[in-house]
Amino acid sequence: MKLKKREIFIGLILGLTLLLWLAYSLLLEPYLAERTRLGVALTSATKKLNQQDKLLANQKKVTTAWVAQTQRGVSTNGASTGSQTMAALFDWAQTSRIDMQALKPDRLTRVDDFQQIRFQGSCVGSMTNLSRFLYLVETSTLPVKLEDVRINARREGSDDLMLQFSLITIFFDPQEIKPKRKLTTDAEDL
Repeated sequence: MKLKKREIFIGLILGLTLLLWLAYSLLLEPYLAERTRLGVALTSATKKLNQQDKLLANQKKVTTAWVAQTQRGVSTNGASTGSQTMAALFDWAQTSRIDMQALKPDRLTRVDDFQQIRFQGSCVGSMTNLSRFLYLVETSTLPVKLEDVRINARREGSDDLMLQFSLITIFFDPQEIKPKRKLTTDAEDL
């Protein structure tokens, strides 16, 4: 049986098409899929690297800020933090020329690795002196935060005012990490 040119041509085209389809499905398609996967992995790794670089760059700044903050006021001792804050409040009251009527530490509250000490206080003075006192508290280098402030007139129509406030200070008190289970050695197992 002799094949005509036309049949040979059709067979060659069909064989070439089959060969191209096999090359595509066995070589090109896996290559493109792997290339896409590697592109996504590269993008993810680049993003993670950038985040880590930012974290390392930020660590220097945060460490410097933390050292400065611990030198200025964040303590690891609750008693010294409380007495330091009370002394500062009395000093600010004296500087502002107001009369501190009452000041007492209230309670400790845990927030992550920090303890908060709340102070309740009241003082008497003029509007100018009370505003100077509040300014000194707000611009302090100590880690204090005014939570609640109430100002009432002691006498109607006069500049004799009473300031009642609630203030929070913090100190560093990390929680101990307890092991979840006791580790044993091979000798104890025998």
